[in-house]
Amino acid sequence: MARTHPCMFIRSPYHLDPRPNYGPAQIMTFPRPVQEFVQTEKACAALLVVPDVALFVADLGFKLPPGCPRPVRPGILQESLDPASPSASNRSLPLPLQRYRSESATRAERNQELRMALDPATTMFIQSMAEGADPDAKPLHEMSPEEARGFLSAIADMAGPAPPMARVEEHTIEQDDGSFSLRVLVPNDTPPGVIVYYHGGGWVLGSIDETDTMARKLAERTSCAVVNVEYRLAPEHQYPTAADDCYVALEWVAEHVEDIAGRGVPLFVAGDSAGGNLSAVVARRARDRGGPEIALQVLIYPVTDADFDRASYVDPENALLLTKEAMVWFWDHYVPDADRRSEPDASPLRTEDLSGLAPAVVLTAEHDVLRDEGEEYARRLEEAGVPVNFQRHPGQMHGFFTLLMLPGSERGFQHVVKAIRAVVVREMAAAR
Repeated sequence: MARTHPCMFIRSPYHLDPRPNYGPAQIMTFPRPVQEFVQTEKACAALLVVPDVALFVADLGFKLPPGCPRPVRPGILQESLDPASPSASNRSLPLPLQRYRSESATRAERNQELRMALDPATTMFIQSMAEGADPDAKPLHEMSPEEARGFLSAIADMAGPAPPMARVEEHTIEQDDGSFSLRVLVPNDTPPGVIVYYHGGGWVLGSIDETDTMARKLAERTSCAVVNVEYRLAPEHQYPTAADDCYVALEWVAEHVEDIAGRGVPLFVAGDSAGGNLSAVVARRARDRGGPEIALQVLIYPVTDADFDRASYVDPENALLLTKEAMVWFWDHYVPDADRRSEPDASPLRTEDLSGLAPAVVLTAEHDVLRDEGEEYARRLEEAGVPVNFQRHPGQMHGFFTLLMLPGSERGFQHVVKAIRAVVVREMAAAR
């Protein structure tokens, strides 16, 4: 690289062209010599070079509420990668890169730390958030649910424009104690499957509006219809309301699958973080209650237990977007009675018998407090004879799947889309 300029690399085909395109990298170039670095990002399906993060987020209409971190200025790309650079503050970097820059570290130690580090795009994202943080901003675990919801909503605005759907339907499901909503996203006239998606957010945050772009992208990439579930949130609706809503949503989709897809097609459940927890719960309930039949459960860095002493919880390298303190905060709002957290509907890992469950796809992130419990759940499923497609995504942090502007999201999507398409193909072949 001839010179160094402030820049951030944002990966998403929708930032370049609203038409689907997942071929070789496309680059919106600026008069700055960064092509050499771009050529190394071969994992990206499309790449946008943004010379000023503040301009980029302003263009998206990205607005953060008062007191929340602000990506005011990006770091310097080469400084983020160069351990000898003195000008960037180590305090704004994840610990692996802080130690990588340490003058006292040997070459072997630096190389080991680099292997453990976040990928460059994620490092830039975290560094920009840290450098632009309001000095008075509170950590999530000190916020009220309302304050935390405002912050997550602002982050969701960075997802970019959503791909169009052939049909979008809004439905309300009435319960004895209230109601919740579903959004049905149909990408084409003959979807080969239906995915019931449960968003993340620690059972306290998130909505179908905030995950709409991600859900539409999943629908477009798989060609399957996606039903995004607006389950009721804690602390207004504590455990087991979210689990109950999610199972009722699954039953509703099973009853209306022909209305959605035009014929009987495979049914999938999927979710990230707390949504991965709820996916695992409804998959077990479906086994125990005799249906609906689930072709595949997709668990993306799922919450499976309430044990805060696991190694991944106490490792400071994992305290990034999600921390141990934040998870305690989420659990306190969702299941305030600690004795009930060991129930299988709260902690799927505590289920005694996992045999007979739907095949599973399990994704974890290397730098995530939830990593160990997600991987233990995958191991327990395998030991119970359940087919498991597992992958730990190196260099990634919690939330990478839904941060659509980062390259790690694309790699996660490729993993999930491939697994879902494989099931669709197999089901179609069996039906012939």
